Amino acid sequence: MIRILLAHDHAVTREGLRLLLEEELNAHVIAETTVGKKIASLAAATVPDLLVLDLHDVDASIARMLHQIRRRLPRLGIVGLTRGRLGHVPGLDQAVDAYVLRDHGVHLLRQAVRQALAGKPGAPHAVPSHTRRARTIVPSLTPREVEIIRLIAQGLTNPQIAGVLSVSVLTVRKHRQNLMHKLELRNAAHIAAFAIRHGLYRSD
Repeated sequence: MIRILLAHDHAVTREGLRLLLEEELNAHVIAETTVGKKIASLAAATVPDLLVLDLHDVDASIARMLHQIRRRLPRLGIVGLTRGRLGHVPGLDQAVDAYVLRDHGVHLLRQAVRQALAGKPGAPHAVPSHTRRARTIVPSLTPREVEIIRLIAQGLTNPQIAGVLSVSVLTVRKHRQNLMHKLELRNAAHIAAFAIRHGLYRSD
C-alpha cells in the first residue's frame, strides 16, 4: 500500500483528495498539512512513499524545501497539482517527479503517481473541456451545478458561493441538495472527490 503525505491549503479539497487517493490508488494518507515548511518535518517523521501537494501560489522557498526533502528521502515520489506548467518558480519543475493539472481527472492523476513512484519525470497533459467533460460523465448536470461543484471543491461555503454567483444562499443550498441527491454524495468532501475524479476541479 502506498503511504502518502498530502499537502493542500483548503481542508475540504484536502479531504476530497484523501478520499480519492485512498479509493483509487490502494493508498493510505498517513499525514495531512497545509502547503508550507511543516511538510519537511512531517516527511522526515513519517517517511512516506509519495508526497502529493498543491502548487498554487508556491514560491522559491517551497521549491528549495522540496529539493531538501528529496536529498533526505531520495526514494520519495513527489506529485504536484497545478493549473499550468511549472516554469513560474525557478527549480520547481526539477523538484517534482510529475505534475497534473487540477482539471485533468483521476486517470491522469494515477498516471502522475505512477511516474513519481517509478522515478520517471514527466507531465500528463491535454486539458479537457470542463463543461463538455462534465456532461459526458453526468448528463443530468446543469452548467450551474458544475459551477457549484467546482466552488464546493475549492472549500467555499454556501454564503461564499452565493456571493460569487450573485444568487441567494437558499438557491445555493437547493442546488447543493439536488447535487448530493443526483450523485449520491454525502458531504462537501465527497463532492470535492467527485470533482477531482471527473476533471471538474480547478482553483482560480
